Amino acid sequence: PEASMWVVKWEGGIIGRGKQNGEYKGAQLTFSGDDSRGPLYEESVTIKGHLPTKLALKVHNYASMDTAVVLSYSWDQIEGPSSKNPPSGCKAIDEENAATSVD
Repeated sequence: PEASMWVVKWEGGIIGRGKQNGEYKGAQLTFSGDDSRGPLYEESVTIKGHLPTKLALKVHNYASMDTAVVLSYSWDQIEGPSSKNPPSGCKAIDEENAATSVD
């Protein structure tokens, strides 16, 4: 995204602390907010729909000490023009082969 644009940010993003749902370039965004379990925090972001741009991911630690972060992601499919020429590190799904290997 543009260098000054934050899609998800606690203060100042399209979604964040004060607004947990929004839209960016036609995709629906949902932010969980902080889910605190003792000393651990968990946050999630869901993007539904086609996102026609790359996003950079940055994680910020507001604590005064170092901490470990577990980052995971998943995606359902590549849509649009990229489906025939997927981005680096991604593969377009072969639905016939996937259905065969599950059976």
